[in-house]
Parts: sequence; structure tokens; C-alpha cells
Amino acid sequence: VNVLIDITSPPEQWRALGDGYRVGVRIVALARDDVLRVPVSAVFPRTQSTGDARAMAVFVVDADRRARLRPVEVGGRNGEDAWIVSGLRAGDRVIVYPGDAVEDGARVEARETTSQ
Repeated sequence: VNVLIDITSPPEQWRALGDGYRVGVRIVALARDDVLRVPVSAVFPRTQSTGDARAMAVFVVDADRRARLRPVEVGGRNGEDAWIVSGLRAGDRVIVYPGDAVEDGARVEARETTSQ
């Protein structure tokens, strides 16, 4: 997204800013309330099995602690979260950063995480 920013206040208010003045901004391209979100690291493309470049999936952990491949529809994403339009329910447990060893039906075990 290309964004042009212009100072609209009178020059007397900003003339002293000087050379190299920077502005930090946050641009919101899409915002929705009450959506189902998962970490973007849980979502991956399924193009090999479908041929559709937009086909996405996650691994969900079932009651028997097995990974289950679940096709999902992603409505949007940012650097942290993906908005899931369909394919998941609130409360579903997803696997973040699934490695090559994770496949449909594989037994999985939750790890304790530490926040820093």
C-alpha cells in the first residue's frame, strides 16, 4: 500500500521540524469486529492438493490429540493474525508453525510455552 502523508497545519507550526523528521504511522486497511482469529503462523497454503492458489488450511487438534487437516477460508490477515471466515469454530485448538512431521492423523502433544 502506497501512502502519501502531508502536513495540513500552517507552516509556522511545523517549519522547525528540520531535515530528516520522521512520522510513525499505523495504517488500518481492514477492520472487523467479532471475527474468529488465529495466529497467522497456523495458516498455510494447500495448493499442492487443490491447485487453487487461494486454498488455505490449518491443523486442528481433536479430542484424541491427533492433528486434523482443516480447510479454511481466510478473509484477511496481518503480521500476527488471520481472520477465518469459515472452516473453524471458536474454541478449536490449532497448531502454530506445523512442521513437516505434522500430517493429518498424526498424534500431537501440547507444549508449555513461556512468554518473554
